[in-house]
Order: sequence, then structure tokens, then C-alpha cells
Amino acid sequence: MTAEQSRAARELLNWSRVRLGAKSNLSEDTIREFEIGRRIPNPGTLTRIRQALEGSRCCLYTWRAVANQSL
Repeated sequence: MTAEQSRAARELLNWSRVRLGAKSNLSEDTIREFEIGRRIPNPGTLTRIRQALEGSRCCLYTWRAVANQSL
């Protein structure tokens, strides 16, 4: 998952960084730092963000399609 994908999914869901943080059990700062490119999260953090977004059923197929294209 990229920072751009995270921002786009949040926008589609109308979620704030605070809400995504709460859904993924991460701080708003962690989400912000990732989305502005200041921090590259570890794989576990990225998984938590992705699972929170996928749990909403938003963009599930898009994530998979993008992941397959970048392989």
C-alpha cells in the first residue's frame, strides 16, 4: 500500500486520519507521517492500515489489482 492509496481510500470513505488511526490502532501522527512521505511504516503497520481500510470493504479489489501490477 502506498501513501497515495491510503489518502484516496480515506477520501472515498470520508474518514479523517484520526478515524483511520482508531480503526487501525495507530496514532494520527503515524498516519500523517506515512501519508506525507515522512515515514515509511514497517510491514506490520502497513498491514494494520490496509486491514482497517479493507474491513470497510472499500477498494478491496483495487488494492489487489495494484499489488499484482507492481509485482
